[in-house]
Amino acid sequence: MEKGYVQVFYGDGRGKTSLAFGTAMRAVGRNLKVIIIQFMKKGKYGEIISAEKLGIKVEQYGFDRLIDLYHPDPELKKMIEKGIKRAEDIIKNTDYDLLILDEIFVAMGSKLISISDIKNIINLKKKHAVGMELILTGRGDENGNIPEDIISMADLVSKISMKKHYYNTGVIARKGIEF
Repeated sequence: MEKGYVQVFYGDGRGKTSLAFGTAMRAVGRNLKVIIIQFMKKGKYGEIISAEKLGIKVEQYGFDRLIDLYHPDPELKKMIEKGIKRAEDIIKNTDYDLLILDEIFVAMGSKLISISDIKNIINLKKKHAVGMELILTGRGDENGNIPEDIISMADLVSKISMKKHYYNTGVIARKGIEF
């Protein structure tokens, strides 16, 4: 594989995970080996079911229930730390062509991992896994932002911003559309 890049999808808008999973589908279609580490979530969401059908490995490090993002359970911190360690191991062993760290910026925004942890992952990728593509996603802080340090380290950055959302009119998440 040619040189891989670091892609970042963040912001308060909908579609960051969908964008990452779409890239995973494209990669598998071209016979690339893909793994997704999903932070903060656990469960059989539609994208997980589809990924499994396509042979995309997904590992989840989170709870299968809603959490208070700003006062998270200490047990969740341990899970997130295991996910970070797993990501580091994958990068060092370069077994995959594409590594997606979905919702890593939510974990950062919830103070479950540090900015240094994310910078370390990016630096490890650049040192040990030159051919691997790395995608990081998530809202970020309560305003949908991530640190400039991370933005400057990435090769591609897309901020997904919400202009209007039907949730604000009382529509709840719909099976097959939002999950």
